Amino acid sequence: GFDEPIASHARVAALSTRNRVSVVVEERDSPPLAIVSPPAGATYLLDPTLRPEFQTLPLRVTAQTTGPIEWTVSGRAVGAAASDETIDWPLAPGRHRIVARDQDGHIAEATVTVK
Repeated sequence: GFDEPIASHARVAALSTRNRVSVVVEERDSPPLAIVSPPAGATYLLDPTLRPEFQTLPLRVTAQTTGPIEWTVSGRAVGAAASDETIDWPLAPGRHRIVARDQDGHIAEATVTVK
């Protein structure tokens, strides 16, 4: 019986923490613009046996507006597409900062590494 009060107390603390976290998540609005592909921090490996034009990364967002999204990778313009469309970016070795910008000026960023 010595461990019992500690175990039940820990269980109560875990429950209250879990409830508090779920409330915070529910209250927070989804961002106006978010990159869904690629995931931030991802690492991609180039395949030496594949031709470069077949090695692309789909750039995709979730957005609250339907207007065009401008994409830049490492400061270079890649193109623009509607918020529900995908742009294929040809993989290049290095660390890349991918930035999506909507017509209202919202910005989303993801950094990926290509080896």
